[in-house]
Amino acid sequence: MRPNLAARDALREDRWLIVLFLAPTTVFMVLLLWYPFLQGVWMSLFRWPFMGEPQWRGLQNYTDFIGADYFWLALKSTFIYSLSTVFQLAMALTAANTVLMLEHAIYSVISPEGCASILWRDGDKAEDAAEALKLTAEDLLKLGVIDRIIAEPLGGAHRDKQAAITAVGGAIEDALGDLAGIDGGVLKARRREKYLEMGAKGLS
Repeated sequence: MRPNLAARDALREDRWLIVLFLAPTTVFMVLLLWYPFLQGVWMSLFRWPFMGEPQWRGLQNYTDFIGADYFWLALKSTFIYSLSTVFQLAMALTAANTVLMLEHAIYSVISPEGCASILWRDGDKAEDAAEALKLTAEDLLKLGVIDRIIAEPLGGAHRDKQAAITAVGGAIEDALGDLAGIDGGVLKARRREKYLEMGAKGLS
């Protein structure tokens, strides 16, 4: 039996142990998330004056809110922002053939302080967390997460905005020039290989 099949069979045999191991955390998270949510829904059915007792309003609060012009303006703005920024940014960072990064930028799913609070229950461990996260441009280049570091002006991009803009524009132009003559099928294959290889280099 091949090693990967043996490992898979062992995992199946221990699936109930895994479920039991994860169950307490899962229950805790459900309670932690759902209780504040349901409490918020309940509180939203009342009018809360600055002074005095809360007054029952029921769904009237929602009716008034939905009927207000600012609600639809806010909803429209959020929708446009999500389409134009969040979605495109996520796609650019996760599905690009070439990822560029400014010299002093960081790339991480969590702040070092947040990581330290989770792992060590101690915010003072933020420096250790930052080192472990490998979130600097140099670290990510070694790991193969990014493909090129864009040099910043002395002191950082904010010191000379025009120079930083010019450098970024030149880097993007060079990257597009390198990719422009490559067949679409080849680009897809290279992108697939690039992301499959992540995590297999730069960790030694």
